[in-house]
Amino acid sequence: MRIPTALALSLVLALPAAAETPDGPAVEAALSAAADTVATGYERVATSAEALVTATDALCAEPSGTALTRARDAFADAVLAWSRMEPIRFGPILSDNAAERMHFFPDRRGIGLRQVQAALAETDPAVTDPATLAGRSVALQGLGTAEYLLHGTEAGTLATPEGAFRCDFAAAVAARLAATGQEVADAWADPEGIARRFAHPAPDHADFQSVDDALRTLVGVFTNGMEGIHDGRVAPYLEDGADMTGPRGAAWTRSGLSGPAIKANLAGLRDLFEGARIESLNAGDHAPLWDEIAFEFDNLLALMGAFTADPPPPEAERRDLIGAVWLATGTLRDTFGGRMAPALGQSAAFSVTDGD
Repeated sequence: MRIPTALALSLVLALPAAAETPDGPAVEAALSAAADTVATGYERVATSAEALVTATDALCAEPSGTALTRARDAFADAVLAWSRMEPIRFGPILSDNAAERMHFFPDRRGIGLRQVQAALAETDPAVTDPATLAGRSVALQGLGTAEYLLHGTEAGTLATPEGAFRCDFAAAVAARLAATGQEVADAWADPEGIARRFAHPAPDHADFQSVDDALRTLVGVFTNGMEGIHDGRVAPYLEDGADMTGPRGAAWTRSGLSGPAIKANLAGLRDLFEGARIESLNAGDHAPLWDEIAFEFDNLLALMGAFTADPPPPEAERRDLIGAVWLATGTLRDTFGGRMAPALGQSAAFSVTDGD
């Protein structure tokens, strides 16, 4: 089937009149809880990246099949930790190309792959030193590069001494991931940083000057995050001729983590919805809406659980499941922008297709 281009929500949604912004104490509690949830998620990213450093260092020190398996397991943990946070795009992750340094995707021109392959072919010593790698292209520093090194062509050499250069490259990438992850985690943990400004907006803040600023950002996380999952992660499975085990244009096909990563994307947004205690805001007027959103999250996670089951279901069933995910993510995206936004006193949530 042909996937239609997503339209800006501001053009396609007929929005009801905005409700009043919820009471101050409830909003402050919700924003504080949301900040805590995000901070915890980024700490998980940093911890998993550090575990990947340990595993790759051990692999390089004593290459073996067992050590390679452990490094791949640590990589999978890092991908899933990042995937839970990937849809939550605001704050420090948008500074200094941090998101791209974690995962340069989509890479429609294959820039990252060409750079990785060139570095391997030339045995470029700069990519085996985290300090010099930091000054190179962001496409060389992230999880996409780690995936190719651990799962791509000739990755099996990592289990032998012949893979020493490739392993040193992988170790440097892991170190860069750990450094970037820790930078973002530290920024969220700073008691005077982003978490405080988000939870306690004030006119003298450069980013969150009012409660409406913070609530608009929070709604935008859900709207844009779900749109990214819908268009960027689920859509490749629905293209004509797509192989359901490795769809064209999908992330994490080499490592087999495409489906689990989508499930983690959804779990991350669900964690934020629950952690932020959204149901406490305008609960009397909008309790059915909050219940509906919670149900839809549970439904999506159940669908993805069936899609990623081991052993996998037949291809026809997988296609039906991912089609249902496609419809549900689109519906939930529109619910966030068209109903959640007004319920929180916002006229609309910006869509990632709205432009600058």
